[in-house]
Amino acid sequence: MWKRALSSIVLASAAALPAQAQDWDFSYTGFHWLEADLFNPTLTETGHFSGSDANGNGVLELGELSQFSWSSVSYLGGGGCGSGITCTLEQFSYTNTGQLNFRTSWYSVGGDNSSQAGTIAWDRSWFISSGSWGSATTTYLWTPETRFAISPQPVPEPSGGLMLLLGVAGLAGWRRLRSSLK
Repeated sequence: MWKRALSSIVLASAAALPAQAQDWDFSYTGFHWLEADLFNPTLTETGHFSGSDANGNGVLELGELSQFSWSSVSYLGGGGCGSGITCTLEQFSYTNTGQLNFRTSWYSVGGDNSSQAGTIAWDRSWFISSGSWGSATTTYLWTPETRFAISPQPVPEPSGGLMLLLGVAGLAGWRRLRSSLK
């Protein structure tokens, strides 16, 4: 009886521990340059984010982030976009299965010049537009050949490991019971 009560207390206290903050680095390599109609297999853009899954739902959400940067721009948690530039991380989610979705934008106005950029990861587009006595737009699109990498790699939920452990223990107990009945 004491073993069962102690086990329950240990499991309950482990589940109640707050999530630890973690850092991730990610990259996308290989984009289709829309305006030139060319695929560049070596074009790489990188990013970084930090946070903790405070509500324990297996999804790191915008409100749980402490830092986010993409394409050399810090959108959250220090650094900022610079003087005269407004930057925003509009949407964000990262699942423990490795699915990363985000939407960013930045905008700058100075004299006769204006520039803007945005990324919509789940819409698979990334664009830069600038104007000064004219206009130019560069749009990069994700393709099936675009490679995503993230470090550290996603790990299964702790509850998955617990379920495996309980299953193995249950099988061992069942086997022991069967052998004692023979």
